[in-house]
Amino acid sequence: MTRAAALLKLNNVESMEEWQAFVKERNSRSYKEKNERFKKMRASQTKLYTTRRKGFTCLEAEMRAESEDPDSITRDDVYIRGHTRKNGEPINESVGETLNKIKAYSETVFSPSKHSLEGDGGAKVFGPKRPGRVRGLGFGATPSKLNALVHNHNLQTKSKS
Repeated sequence: MTRAAALLKLNNVESMEEWQAFVKERNSRSYKEKNERFKKMRASQTKLYTTRRKGFTCLEAEMRAESEDPDSITRDDVYIRGHTRKNGEPINESVGETLNKIKAYSETVFSPSKHSLEGDGGAKVFGPKRPGRVRGLGFGATPSKLNALVHNHNLQTKSKS
């Protein structure tokens, strides 16, 4: 191992052997091939988002906490906020076009159900999704769980009437 690599050793790496193994792995052919493959995958992505590690579920909770009317927050609102910069501009041109389509659809619908899988702008703009997945509700959300939520919501609404 070169002296330069030894000088670059990070303070949180406990032993020089561990650091040498790390440097060796990062300089290996298989790691470099994998790294290039992931760079190409990242470059091909067009619908970039700005939530960083927060994710859409935490973003929605944050938006509801900030809002005077938390029930007015829709999945479209969360998607739009997650794909715009702090100044309100979209990340790139492709995202801007998509957001404009979602906004246009949202303006034409008078009372979209926040529990509907087909009733929001994202569902209309992106079209059919993979079975068993629900866009914009975070990890673990499935159509059957959402349908159970809607059913319980409807039962509670009817019992109050």
